[in-house]
Formats: sequence, structure tokens, C-alpha cells
Amino acid sequence: MYAPLTAVILQSFACSNTVPGDFVMDHSQDVFLYDQSQTCDDFIFQTVHFISTIYLALAVIVGPGLLIFQTLRLRKWDLLNKNMALHGYAYESYTRRFCFWEAVPMLRKLIYIAVTDIFPFTPLIQISVHLGLTAVYIILVVVGRPYRKCTWKSTRNIRVIEIHNGFEVLANLSISLLQVGALLQVLGMTSAHLDIGTVGVIAVVLLVWLILFGLVALESPMDENEVYPVPETTNHSKKKVKFMFWRRNKAGEGLTDIELQERCQALNF
Repeated sequence: MYAPLTAVILQSFACSNTVPGDFVMDHSQDVFLYDQSQTCDDFIFQTVHFISTIYLALAVIVGPGLLIFQTLRLRKWDLLNKNMALHGYAYESYTRRFCFWEAVPMLRKLIYIAVTDIFPFTPLIQISVHLGLTAVYIILVVVGRPYRKCTWKSTRNIRVIEIHNGFEVLANLSISLLQVGALLQVLGMTSAHLDIGTVGVIAVVLLVWLILFGLVALESPMDENEVYPVPETTNHSKKKVKFMFWRRNKAGEGLTDIELQERCQALNF
């Protein structure tokens, strides 16, 4: 619901005096249209803008930051397991190191929408930003492997084969292929088989998803007690040093360490 609601809210501001007339796109080809015949001064627009602005400020902008802060706070104090029933929906799919990963796709979608709806850049800039972000996201998933290890029983000891991380890479590769197709279309390098390739990529991803869904019973179970192991801390045994701020001489007079050192220095003339 994050991306659709954000897009609808931002598009509700797409009336006159919000987007310059020079940037209104061609109605025959482009997707993101801005109707200059509508005005923002109507009562219905003012009401929608007031309610949507509150949601935009709290959920869209502040929400990902609070999610990152909360998950990192729980990880800092080793409370991920303890708070699984209350806050587990936000981090149970990810490893301890990347417990905040739920906010990363949200920020990525926010940038996507910002490039296309907050200010209507040219289609070439839009697709270039989208393709670049998708490539960076794929690299982060391949290198970091943010999802918890989930394999089939027959491939439990093979680290390379991981269901969640693998399907995430496959899905984003298909998205990148769709974006490459849009880039070719913007550059005027269209092909008659481009639409067929687009439908084929979507069909492959859906087929793989259905296969993975059907093989859930063959997945190796994960021990819930060891979801987020607390890192071991080495406690070095230290000798308790007696607090010697006050000392007494033979006469029973109470002296501080500083006064005692000063008297010793005065005697060593």
C-alpha cells in the first residue's frame, strides 16, 4: 500500500499552478499526465490535500526513518527475539545485520515516485534514474544477502542456493529488463518483439513464484529460537582495584594520595 498511496497523493497535487505548463507531457504517448484544466482552489482539492499532506508527512517521509531507528534500536539492545510478536513483521524476514531492510525498498519507491511525479523530468532522465537504482539494489542484495537463509532440505548446506535472496534478484532483474525496454523506446530503438519480450519476462517471474509457492513444504525449517542469535561478548576477568583515595599514616592521620605524594617529594630533597 505504500507505493500506490504515495503515488495517488502526489498525483492529487497535479493541477494548475503546481506543474509548469512547459512540462506537461504529450497525452498521446506519455504516461504521467497533468491536467491543467483542474484548479487547486476548489474545496474538494483543498480537503484532499489537507488529509493527504498529513499522511505524506507521517507515513511516507517519517515512516521509513522511524522504521530504521526502531529496528536498529532493538538490534543494539539484543531485543529482536524478545519483541518478535510485537514488531517482528518489520524485520523477521531479514538477517540481524540487515534488520532495517524493510525501509530500503520503501525509500527506493519514494525516489521512483519523486522522479516521475514531484517534478516531471524528461522520460530519459526518469528511466535512467530508475534503471540506476535497480542496478544498485541488485548489487546490494547479491553482496549483502539481507534476507534470512531459506533453502530446500536437499540444498541446506549450499550457501549459494537461497530462496528469498535468489527470487529477489530474479524479480529485480526482470524489472531492469522492463526498464531497458523503456529506455530503448525513449531512444527510438523500438522493436516489434519488445512487447513480446516484456510479457515473456513477466510470465517467467510469475511461473517461478508459483513453483516456489508449491515447494514450500520442501523448505528446511528454521529454528525460531535461533532467529537472531545474540553475539557473544568476551568478559575478561579483571582484578578489583581497591579504592585508595584515602590513606592513613602511622599516626592515624587521614591523607589523600595527592597529599601523600607531595610530602614524599618534600622529603626527597
